[in-house]
Amino acid sequence: MNGTEPALKRMKRLCSVLSHELNNDSGIIQGYVELLRMELGSNSESDYYLDRILQACGRLTDRSRSLESFAETRELMLLSCDLSPLLLEESERHPGVQLSLDDTIRPVAANPDTLRQAIRELLNNATEASPNLPVRVHYAPCGEGMQLVVSNRGECLDPELLDSIFDPYVSTRGKGRGLGLARVHGILSRHHAQFFVDKSPADEIQFHIHFPPAPPDPAW
Repeated sequence: MNGTEPALKRMKRLCSVLSHELNNDSGIIQGYVELLRMELGSNSESDYYLDRILQACGRLTDRSRSLESFAETRELMLLSCDLSPLLLEESERHPGVQLSLDDTIRPVAANPDTLRQAIRELLNNATEASPNLPVRVHYAPCGEGMQLVVSNRGECLDPELLDSIFDPYVSTRGKGRGLGLARVHGILSRHHAQFFVDKSPADEIQFHIHFPPAPPDPAW
């Protein structure tokens, strides 16, 4: 594990630089688009193309945020939280997700607003991989903390891919994808959560996330 840390740090540094460059270029393009709009005035044809450019800039911004989340190293303010309402809300946003909550729910150390992004990305990934099959989500005590397991049967991943699935741009669904799970990696790391991916005996892809227990103080 220690042998991979320098490589991971280099990857995060690269992602941070790329995020900065994407933001700069996107800002320059948007500025010129607005200048062009002022020069051309109201023109339905030119407005159509300028709007398309701005939409592309929006996609660049989304990718930049994903890279930034993966590369982020600052400590989060972690609070004592019951994650079950968040999980219920996010599961309802994704048709086909079957959520089961244990009778015993313990508070964990989390930043709800930031963690919501990771849960949403994870469920997006699982439902895209299993468009016609249910995605099972189980949340239950594990040790002193809580464990979240997201299972789907949509893809038969190469075992070697499981080791790099959280890396930026690693994807099984086409060029230009693969930032979602990199963002999940960054957010979960900042939560001090332990997480891994494996295949179950039933050939399901399972994401395991273990959240540490809530700290004794109101904030970590």
